[in-house]
Amino acid sequence: MLITRPDILPGRVFFLEHHSQVLHNNPLNDPVIRQHPVWVPPRFEEKSKQGQRFPLVFELAGFLGTGAGRIAWRAFDENIVDRLNRLYHEQTIPDLIVVFPDAFTRLGGNQYINSSAIGQYGDFINQELLAFVDQSLPTIRAPEKRVIYGKSSGGYGAIMAALLYPATWGNVGMLSGDCFFDALYRNDWHNTLTTLSKYAPDQLIAESSNEPTQEINHLLSLGIDDGRVKSFLDYMWKNERPNHHESHALMNICMAATYDPDPQVKNGFRIPFNAYSGEIINQRWNNWLTWDPIHRVKQQPDILRTLKTLYLDCGWNDQYHIHYGMRQLSRQLKSDGINHIYHEFLGTHSGIDHRIDKALALLTK
Repeated sequence: MLITRPDILPGRVFFLEHHSQVLHNNPLNDPVIRQHPVWVPPRFEEKSKQGQRFPLVFELAGFLGTGAGRIAWRAFDENIVDRLNRLYHEQTIPDLIVVFPDAFTRLGGNQYINSSAIGQYGDFINQELLAFVDQSLPTIRAPEKRVIYGKSSGGYGAIMAALLYPATWGNVGMLSGDCFFDALYRNDWHNTLTTLSKYAPDQLIAESSNEPTQEINHLLSLGIDDGRVKSFLDYMWKNERPNHHESHALMNICMAATYDPDPQVKNGFRIPFNAYSGEIINQRWNNWLTWDPIHRVKQQPDILRTLKTLYLDCGWNDQYHIHYGMRQLSRQLKSDGINHIYHEFLGTHSGIDHRIDKALALLTK
């Protein structure tokens, strides 16, 4: 692999330890001390001693991912460290500091926005961790010299960083980022309900029928857990090898905790469907839609005008139907007169790290 070639001087990877105040007392009791991998270019120490300062890049991991996972070795493939070394050697990217934040949670991740059911991860990334990195490393503290990007949930986090923390980031990359929730999440919820049904408490079923009692049905009609969600989570937190259906159910539950938190109910959030009948609960689903980028951008177009670079891309055969959302998002941006770049490529939602080459080339130009 490229990093082993003697004619190429590789960059260096180290871990930056950070003790978060923002995450103290988070609802899931996730760690407040985090180790964040950092890549710096060749001769970083020498250049730093000479007074050079560096543009800063945050790469946000997708769901079920984290910073340490991003730098892991891969068989017969480049990992992100190899990729950065190659891009630097090819002069595709300049001297940079690249941070891979650890924002993993017991729900499999988060969407990098604040939630009373998960934690203040929007503030954690875009305020606290950013300030800590600026204090710890020789960064250029200017929005136009900062990049935030990611794929899937990471891409969602990047666009929301631009919308919720204006004048913080100047360059944003949304690679197959979550959007158009009606296509991405809505239909998949019935698979999740089927998975959750295995954990429904038998004692809450009326003796004379197979239906929930009137009291329980009322709770279900409000998106409040009758015990099945909590039982499923207890199972998942002990399960070392969840299957595909379980992982997807966990993802949808994580999204519910993100987009419809409610500290007054069980688990601290509601789900958008009646867990027994499968009927959508419109009030709950409308809360989700307020966080959908295709709707959010319509409400806040002026904020994105300040960006130096806004880069979007997606595979035209994304198995989660995200390409439909990305097309709508690009069309909305164009209608609002917001400069951006949108590339669609032959591919799905999987195995698309090769898109990082083009993204970083444009975002760090």
